[in-house]
Amino acid sequence: MPELIKISPNDTPLIRRASFTVANAFADDPGTIYLIPDEKRRANLHFAFEYFLRSSLAGGSEVYATSVECEGIAIWSNSQLSSQLRLILSRDLFLQLRCGWRFIMVR
Repeated sequence: MPELIKISPNDTPLIRRASFTVANAFADDPGTIYLIPDEKRRANLHFAFEYFLRSSLAGGSEVYATSVECEGIAIWSNSQLSSQLRLILSRDLFLQLRCGWRFIMVR
């Protein structure tokens, strides 16, 4: 079995690839469709996941990829980060513009 690759906070190319992988995994999820009904805005979901990954890594969580292509992602979250992360996400204007207010308001 191959080793997982640990993604560091400074590894921008891997974080970006990982954000697209996670966004693709959740793009057709009923919850995502409810939160972001506009398909054009849902195409920007990778921005939200990139922000989430960066915030998680900065907060001490660990993110791993199956390879440098990031076909699979595993996140071990720091449980104390969740309420702080919600606060940060709710104030990020770019996420609101890219994904819509409905996505941010339920956080």
